[in-house]
Amino acid sequence: MPVVVIYSSTQACPPALDLAFRLRAQGHQVRSLSELPTPRPARLYSLQLELAGLQQDERTIRWVLSQYTEGIRMPDADRERDLRSDLEVTLWQIDNVTAFLAQLKGGVVSE
Repeated sequence: MPVVVIYSSTQACPPALDLAFRLRAQGHQVRSLSELPTPRPARLYSLQLELAGLQQDERTIRWVLSQYTEGIRMPDADRERDLRSDLEVTLWQIDNVTAFLAQLKGGVVSE
């Protein structure tokens, strides 16, 4: 059976630690979170691309909303409300991806 490397915190909940120790008894490796390998460049690039796409979505939504505000497009209450909701979700996603990228670049990912 292939060896599985398990990364666990000493502050993990008892069931998680129990599982880690049972797997170690079966010959698998248990390591601390400080021993996590640095992220692969492909993962960083993937997240950077995702962030760029989300930022483009944000710019597009803001542009359409500005056209409503400036009277270039006729406002549609339902569409405008939907765009504002989309903007909130997009900004939340940007915050999450940005935070995750910062963690990866620091070398430690916490759950």
